[in-house]
Amino acid sequence: MNPRLIPTVIVAFLLASASLNGVAEQPFMDFQAWLEDAQNGPVTGTIEMTFTLWDSESHGNVVWQEVHSGVEVRSGELRITLGLVDPYSNPLNAVVIGRQPLWLGIAVDAAPEMTPRQPIHAVPWAKRADMAEGVVSGGVLGESIALGTITFDKLSPTCAVGQVLVKAGGAWVCGEYQGQTLPN
Repeated sequence: MNPRLIPTVIVAFLLASASLNGVAEQPFMDFQAWLEDAQNGPVTGTIEMTFTLWDSESHGNVVWQEVHSGVEVRSGELRITLGLVDPYSNPLNAVVIGRQPLWLGIAVDAAPEMTPRQPIHAVPWAKRADMAEGVVSGGVLGESIALGTITFDKLSPTCAVGQVLVKAGGAWVCGEYQGQTLPN
């Protein structure tokens, strides 16, 4: 068989976190595709697939690799979760995923890797989550906040008329104005 993934396939990667028998927050990637044979017909059957993450679009170095045996393909459709084969000694973790750029190479059965490799792009929520990676213990230091970005309308709680927001015992609460002055 000379299979190919058609260019208009659904190749969806969703980075998800899950706990797996003591593996704390192990990331996985869900992969979906449409597989055709050499005659452009949908493949049905059980195949072996090798997934390789590379640091280059062509040639380059292998960053991570996983072989999936017994992949069920039905009428051309297949779904696999990458990172599940051996999450202990071959984790698909932040060290792997954090490398940029990455390309996915795919081989079916004994055939050579298909070309071209597919670039791995971060989905918008993953880019947003990356910003929070530097926050330690859920806190942000004052020097990390741009001047003028925190305004009273963004603070909670909302105080009643005649009250002001004051810091008492390490928390912000509504209270009476006691002549406090703001630091310059």
